[in-house]
Amino acid sequence: RFNDATGETQVVLQDYDGGNHSLGCSFSSDSRYLYASTMQFDSVAVDTVTGNTLQDNFIARYYIGNPDSLAILQSKFHLIEHNLAPTMLWSHLQLAPDGHIYALRLVVDSTV
Repeated sequence: RFNDATGETQVVLQDYDGGNHSLGCSFSSDSRYLYASTMQFDSVAVDTVTGNTLQDNFIARYYIGNPDSLAILQSKFHLIEHNLAPTMLWSHLQLAPDGHIYALRLVVDSTV
């Protein structure tokens, strides 16, 4: 949770299974939701053209208005999801003055 008055954050849950990598997060303007961009590697699926391990990259939304950690975890909703080779991914999230959250989409060029 984020305390607007003090700027402190409090860990209320961890949604991590060892294969996930959090790339960025942002709180909604009303502090009711947490948005997180995450990358999860699939050690089994391989791109048949490049030989690269495929990844699942998504932006998830959690409702953090409930004080119960399990309820927060169960509120997880994937807003954007991609199963793709590691050349494009959603990354940093930023709450803007207009109240919208903007995401950086990275394109990795492996030919450079």
